[in-house]
Amino acid sequence: MKANLCELQVLVHGKPVREYQHEGRLFLEGRKGSDFTLRLKNLTQHRILAVISIDGLSIITGEDASVKDGGYVLNARETLNIPGWSLNNDEVARFFFHKAAESYAGKSGNPRNIGVIGAAIFKEKRQASTLLRGVTLDSYPASHDPNSTAKGPVFQTFYCSNTAEPVREGPSWTTTTLSADSARPGEVNCNAVMDSCTVEPSEVERGGTVQEMAPSEIGTGFGKRQGFKVQEVAFYRESQTPNELLEITYDTRKGLEKRGVDLNWRPTVARPKPFPGDSHCKPPAGWNG
Repeated sequence: MKANLCELQVLVHGKPVREYQHEGRLFLEGRKGSDFTLRLKNLTQHRILAVISIDGLSIITGEDASVKDGGYVLNARETLNIPGWSLNNDEVARFFFHKAAESYAGKSGNPRNIGVIGAAIFKEKRQASTLLRGVTLDSYPASHDPNSTAKGPVFQTFYCSNTAEPVREGPSWTTTTLSADSARPGEVNCNAVMDSCTVEPSEVERGGTVQEMAPSEIGTGFGKRQGFKVQEVAFYRESQTPNELLEITYDTRKGLEKRGVDLNWRPTVARPKPFPGDSHCKPPAGWNG
C-alpha cells in the first residue's frame, strides 16, 4: 500500500504479497503457517515515525493499539523490515499467519480486530532555530595566528540552534535497530518505546461508528524467537494526530471470496503513446467492402 509519506507492504519469502482492491479498501491473502514481514518505506526527505498495529494490538507492547504508542523511526528515503512482535531490546517473536482463535490476539482475549494491519505515520516536529547575524566587512588577518600577514574581508555568520526544549506534542522515545537479519544495504530495522504523554483520541476512539465486517478466518501468531537489537532515539511529532493512516485487511482466500473480493482483479495502468495519431481508417457508414 503506497501513500504520500510511506509505503507499507507484507512480505512472504521476501516478496510482496499481492493486494486486491474492494469497496475502497485493500485486501491480501494470508496462508496459514506462513511467516511474514512488514516492510515500510519512507517516501520523504525527512524522518518519519510509523506506529504499527496488527489485529488491533501494538506490535511493541502487545496491548490494545493507539496512535499514542511508540513506533518506528525511518530516516529520509529509508526502508525497514519488521519481522515480529517485540520481546525486548534484543529479540522479537516472528509474525506468521495462524488460525484466528490461536493467534496472539485470539489468545490474549482481544479477537475483535483480528485481520487488519495498520500504520499511523507522523512527521517530525522541526525545532525552531535562531539566526544571529554578525557580519564584519573590515579587513583583518584571516588567520588567528598572530604571525599571519594574510588579510582580506571576512564574512561571519553565526547559526545558533534554539536550545529550549521543544513543546512535547506527542513525543516518542523510539528505538532504531541495526539487525543482523537486515542484509540489504540501506535497510534499517527499528523498534520503539514511548514515554508518557497526552494525545487527543481519534474519532474511532471517541466511539465513532464503523461498518462491521465479516470476521477474518486467520490472525497473526506469536512465532519463533529472532534476534532484533535496538537502540533508543528521540522523536517529536509535528502533530498529535497522524499525518497519514495506512490500513490493509487480510484473510484466507475463502474468507476474501466471502467478502466479495475479486481475486482476479488486476490494476490497470494507462500507457502513454509516442504516436497517438497512428491508427487505421474507420470505414464510413454503409460501407460493405
